[in-house]
Amino acid sequence: MIVNLAPALGPRVGGLMVTWGGWQFIFLTTLPIVLLTWILGRRTLKHFSHPGQPLKFQTRQFFLLITIFLIFNFALGQIKDDWLHILIVLTLICICGGLLGQFNRLRQHDSTNLLDLSLLKRPAVKATFLLYTMIQLINLAVSLVIPTIVQLGQQVNALNSGLILLPGSLLVALINPWFGKLYDHFGGQLPICSGLVAMLSGLIGLTLCARRHQLTGIVFFFIIFSIGRTMSFGNTLTTAMQRVPQSVQPDLNALYSTGQQLAGSLGTTFGATLLAVPFRTNGHTAIMLNGQLVFSLLAILMAGMTWLGFRIFHQSHVDNH
Repeated sequence: MIVNLAPALGPRVGGLMVTWGGWQFIFLTTLPIVLLTWILGRRTLKHFSHPGQPLKFQTRQFFLLITIFLIFNFALGQIKDDWLHILIVLTLICICGGLLGQFNRLRQHDSTNLLDLSLLKRPAVKATFLLYTMIQLINLAVSLVIPTIVQLGQQVNALNSGLILLPGSLLVALINPWFGKLYDHFGGQLPICSGLVAMLSGLIGLTLCARRHQLTGIVFFFIIFSIGRTMSFGNTLTTAMQRVPQSVQPDLNALYSTGQQLAGSLGTTFGATLLAVPFRTNGHTAIMLNGQLVFSLLAILMAGMTWLGFRIFHQSHVDNH
């Protein structure tokens, strides 16, 4: 429920802050919250240490991961239509690959793993991890693009543009428990595959409405998209948990949590980069065309993820028989 409420309240709160104090106000208010979370986290995690064995945080692994994430995000932000930027992007991605190899060697020699990448060698984990992270990437990209094209393309202020996401996010937050019951009664295939189809349908609708400046249609198809995302996202993690031994479930949860956070940041970078693509037309029309471009590319990606979702359960049925 918290994950679903965040997209609903985030743009609304962000719009209020920008309207009252400018974009700098957002960072001035969130920084103390981050520091408080870090302090509370240190105090809370001490209770999980074994008696006589202090909990050791793998600082080297942590900072190496942070470096990889920052470089990869920066690389995506450098995507342009000239060879120099393409070369820069490829170089940065290669650097990320080398650092990731170093991280894998480092975790094998340390006493504990900050992130157990060996879990991705399991076919069931690899497929559900890809599906889980791509759903989050698409979700965050859509949540960025919709308020942006409404604000810049329709000349709506930041406060009201954030309200566009409110109906869909509040609705799925209220009905989210029902999707859990659906999983309990029918298993993962029905809610996950139905949710993927709903997400794809929503993205196709958003693609059509963005060009025509139809705000009502954008709100409607975002609701369809949000329902599908809620049906499939959490249930994908539950499905993955059921396919691994209980002893590795904490590591699996950490892997998926890290993956969805990285995917979310990549989704916003992806959306922001494509929204800045220049068109030979006026500014208002250009931003709507860019929005349509983002939605269409996300729809293509979503079609691939829908195929993957059906394949996961088809392969599971084949293995069981």
